[in-house]
Amino acid sequence: MMTSKVELINSFDHCITASVTDSISDIARQFALAQTKYGWDQAIEGLAMAFVIAENRRRFLETELAKH
Repeated sequence: MMTSKVELINSFDHCITASVTDSISDIARQFALAQTKYGWDQAIEGLAMAFVIAENRRRFLETELAKH
């Protein structure tokens, strides 16, 4: 189960890091695929975790850039 969760988060993470226009369509497409493969609850959880990871990554980078 852990591998499928990691795959799910990674698939959303790749969508989030794309440009805004591409991200929206990619996320919608990925969500539909994830919902079919894993179910609604897992798709929502994967998307939410990917957003949290992306936000934490952004904050870390901002902090690192502020140091220099």
